[in-house]
Amino acid sequence: MIRARLVRAVLATALVVTLPAVAAAQDEGPATPEGLDWALTSYFDEGLGELVSVPFEVEPTLRLEDGAASGFGGCNEFSGSYELEDGQLRFSEELSVTLAFCEGPAQQVEDAYLANLGDVGGWSIDGTRLELYDNLGDLSLTFEL
Repeated sequence: MIRARLVRAVLATALVVTLPAVAAAQDEGPATPEGLDWALTSYFDEGLGELVSVPFEVEPTLRLEDGAASGFGGCNEFSGSYELEDGQLRFSEELSVTLAFCEGPAQQVEDAYLANLGDVGGWSIDGTRLELYDNLGDLSLTFEL
């Protein structure tokens, strides 16, 4: 009887000690932005001078894979190249973009998104959130997995 209580106490203690470590490991998220599908959640709006949320009806994306960047801007598909090393991220000066015409929020988001991509200089990941920074170190784009 005493032995069973002792075993239960040891197991309960082990569980209490290891659960926070397991939860923390799950919250860490990916170590690199590559090989994942990212959804744009906010972008820097130059006219307003601040980050604004992407409207729910617009669904821009980004995928980085082996030096090739691709995604959807809100109206058009885009692709190009990128370089990723030592916390720095740079996109090619020229992105290929399809030529569909859109109006309203989709076009507004796409214009700002693609302009911001051209100024990206750094990145960080916080859990499932990817943050891209401009060449001055200011936050310009945020994404979620």
